[in-house]
Formats: sequence, C-alpha cells, structure tokens
Amino acid sequence: MLNDRVRLCARNALLREIDLTPKPGLVDRNNNGSHTDMDYNLFCISIETITPFFSIFCQYGRETAFSVAHTTLPGLRKIGIKCERQMLAATGRVNTHKGAIFSLALLCCSVGRLEARGQIAI
Repeated sequence: MLNDRVRLCARNALLREIDLTPKPGLVDRNNNGSHTDMDYNLFCISIETITPFFSIFCQYGRETAFSVAHTTLPGLRKIGIKCERQMLAATGRVNTHKGAIFSLALLCCSVGRLEARGQIAI
C-alpha cells in the first residue's frame, strides 16, 4: 500500500541521514557534534516515534486530494503538531526532528494527493 511505502521511505531517509558519518558539528554515529542535548540513540528513538505519522500524512493527502491547499494545510498542521508533541515527549523535550517533520509532512501529503489524483503511479 502507498501509505506503507511512503512511511518506509521517509523513515529510511532519516536513518540514512543519522548514519552518515562523519558530519562535523552534527550528531552522527561517532559523536554528538556541537550538541550537548542529543546523541545518536536519541535520534533513533525520535525516528521510531515519528515514523507512524508519515503514513498518516500520506493518507491525509489522499483524503484531501481534491481540496484546495489553503483548506488542506490547517489539517496537515494539526497532524504535524501531534507528531511534534510525541517526538518531544519521547526525547525529553529535545528537538531532534522538528524541521524533518515539517518537510516530510508536506512531502508525504503531496505524494498522497498526487497518487489519488492519478498524477503519479507508485
């Protein structure tokens, strides 16, 4: 199913990013870079926490495929905020993936919308 494929692709992208080593100044497999509040294991916990939301973002895109963007985005934002809250709860309030949640929410939702409209075949 599309939602599962999107979820796995987004998860794998985040895992590949954290596994990329070395990344001077950033968290990677070998060090925390310039961060004192996060490490590799915390990123992995965060990734597992937010992964289910990628399917939800995609499904929301499918459900709102024929709605105009300005009416779709507030609903997507609500899901994104819930995802962010779960991430923060799992990481002890450390922002490990807030930017990724924002970007991937838009991307996953867009994939769902395009697929529902028959504009892409996945």
